[in-house]
Amino acid sequence: MTLPCRSWLPDGTAAPASAQRALADMVESWSGEWFAGEPMRVAGALARVAAPRAELRKLLWHGCDEGAAIGVPSAGAMALGAMVLGVPAAAGQRNAHDLALLEALGKECLDGLKSRLVQCLALGKPVWHLSEAARGDGPVHRLEIVTAARGLTLQVELSAPCFARFVREALSEPATGAPLGSGSAALAEIPVSLSALLGRSRITVAELAGLGCGDVLVLDRATDAVLPLAVDGLPLARGRCAVIEGERGPALEIVEAPTR
Repeated sequence: MTLPCRSWLPDGTAAPASAQRALADMVESWSGEWFAGEPMRVAGALARVAAPRAELRKLLWHGCDEGAAIGVPSAGAMALGAMVLGVPAAAGQRNAHDLALLEALGKECLDGLKSRLVQCLALGKPVWHLSEAARGDGPVHRLEIVTAARGLTLQVELSAPCFARFVREALSEPATGAPLGSGSAALAEIPVSLSALLGRSRITVAELAGLGCGDVLVLDRATDAVLPLAVDGLPLARGRCAVIEGERGPALEIVEAPTR
């Protein structure tokens, strides 16, 4: 069974420089294609907005289900068309045909921005919807696109999952470090204490308190029996030894290797 999941990042996560640069380059390329005169550029960086619906700005939103949206002022399409032709944005004495031409050019220019945004964010083939309300309660990550004189401001907003996907794609691959060494080689020089468990004797607390010199405790194992090995006092699951008489006194003879 496949469980649904979504991309996310902790609150306060900032887009890396590579992601910011990709958006700025996208806007610069789009602006250079459409505007011969005053260009549009990115103002600042992607900023997190906790509650976009609480704001009073009146924008027409072009949004898609993948989490990206472009906010345009009510007369923004016509203003874009005027910038394309290099004419004043004010309607003045223009007739209906002139206004329709500016509106059509502005929509084509806006479609060009959508297309470049889709490529930059790797959104696939999104379907855009028109709305007068923001896409959700937030949070969102917002980028402003402005003219030099700030006569026209467009807004690009990314939902939290869309922002997380974009940041993940913009990050470079982590550098591969040197391969880890062998664990056994790393532990080989550590000194340990190897001993044999000769046996145990169970007595009561009263018997323990009454012990004196010359008392004999009977162990649960004979001294000539095969004994388990212990490392630093802890018995090993494998490893057996026998006590033998060595050149300098009692010694341990390995009967079963502990690594077997």
